[in-house]
Amino acid sequence: MRYLKNAPTEKSWLKGERFINECDLWKGRSLGFNVISFFANNLTSQPDRKECAKQLPVHRPDLTQPRTGITKVTWLGHATVLIQDGPVNIITDPVFVDRIVTYSRLVEKPVDLKGLPRIDIVLISHDHGDHFDEEAVRYLVDRYNATVIIGKNSKDLLPSKAASRILDWTGIAHVTKQDRQYEIHFLPSCHWSGRGLTDHFKRLWGGFLVVTPEGRKIYYPGDTGYEIGLFKEIRWNYGPIDLCLLPIGAYLPREFLCYQHIDPA
Repeated sequence: MRYLKNAPTEKSWLKGERFINECDLWKGRSLGFNVISFFANNLTSQPDRKECAKQLPVHRPDLTQPRTGITKVTWLGHATVLIQDGPVNIITDPVFVDRIVTYSRLVEKPVDLKGLPRIDIVLISHDHGDHFDEEAVRYLVDRYNATVIIGKNSKDLLPSKAASRILDWTGIAHVTKQDRQYEIHFLPSCHWSGRGLTDHFKRLWGGFLVVTPEGRKIYYPGDTGYEIGLFKEIRWNYGPIDLCLLPIGAYLPREFLCYQHIDPA
């Protein structure tokens, strides 16, 4: 198994101070390539806001808790998804700001940060600004004492009081909330990390497989290119997935962004 070969305690994903993207899609790519990709994506035309509002009308979600044994999933925009599993609430990449660098939201948020139910577990796939909202994470930690799960070398991003689990690829966190134990795996993805021009690949990126007490499996890859070998290995190693939250977006121009984001095709 190429992608899932390392035990959680091994450091062979690191080369010097930076982690390695071993995906076939990524071979030959450089730090400069990432910068070009970023600006190429920024220079492409943005969709018309009024047209987006017509095509993607915002619905106010019903966030009441389901009964035990029922899992309810609500998309809150971009990569933010609320997973309500009985009495436990898990959120992926909670971002609630309206603007990140040159990007603005094209449609309004279905709910603001203070409109969320109690959050028990926060899953952070990587450190990019559209996936890591420092203010939102601080709020969820301060208000709910949420447990934050994130990749290696990323603890510097979190509030000092955060109950955090820092994971390597293939690492597992067992988290008990509301008397229910969850098994959360941190898995490789075909992407990268970096919040500036000098820290690319220094914090580990990845996706999550959440296993509920009833054995349901929910896979959230974070940002990733369509690396078929990786997806096959995850299926072979972890069995059938009940729900996959695929990240489809920011995929043009395709010649740059196919290595790190999935498109609708």
